[in-house]
Amino acid sequence: MINHSTTANGKQEESKKLHVIEHKHGSITEKKGDMNHENGFQVGMRLEGIDPRRPSVFCALSVAEVCGYRLRLHFDGYLSCYDFWTNAGSPDIHPVGWCEKTKHELHIPKGYRKDKIVWMDYLKACRLQNAPKKLFRNRSPNGPVPKELQVGMKLEAVDRRNPCLVCVATIADIVEDRLRVHFDNGDDSFDY
Repeated sequence: MINHSTTANGKQEESKKLHVIEHKHGSITEKKGDMNHENGFQVGMRLEGIDPRRPSVFCALSVAEVCGYRLRLHFDGYLSCYDFWTNAGSPDIHPVGWCEKTKHELHIPKGYRKDKIVWMDYLKACRLQNAPKKLFRNRSPNGPVPKELQVGMKLEAVDRRNPCLVCVATIADIVEDRLRVHFDNGDDSFDY
C-alpha cells in the first residue's frame, strides 16, 4: 500500500516505495509476458473456428478487433451482437481450409445456400485476406489423443452445469489433442 503524503519528504517516500514495488515485482507490462506481444492478426482477416455457444458448430469468422493478444471475432453473415472475444492462441480457431482438410462441416454464413456456395469462391468475393497459417501455432502440448479413443465411443461424463450429475455421453469429435463430449440426453449446446 502506498502512503499518499503531501509533504516534499512524503513524495520522495512514495517514489521510493513505487521503485521498490517495480523492482521486486516487475512492471505490469513486464508481467504480461506473451500476452503483450503482437499476435499478427489484423482486422478483416478470415479464419474458421468453433462457435463458443455451440461447440459442435464450425463457422466462417473474420477478425473484427485486435486488442493485444485478444481477438474479437465476427460470425460472417450475422449481427455484431454475436461477436465474441478469444485469445490469439486459442485451439478453437483455425486457418481457412482447416474444416475441409479435417472433414469437419463448416457452417455456411447466413444468407447463403449450402448447395450454392463454394467456400474459396466466397472468400475471394469478400476480398478479405485469409489469416496466414503461421499465426496458428501448433497448439497440441498434450500430444495426440490415444488411439483407443474414437468418435462414437460411449463414456460417462460429469455435467458441467450440474457437477453432481454423471451422464451417459458419446465422443462426438476429436480435434487435435481434445475430445468433444456429447451428452446423449441433450442437444449440442451441452457439449464440451
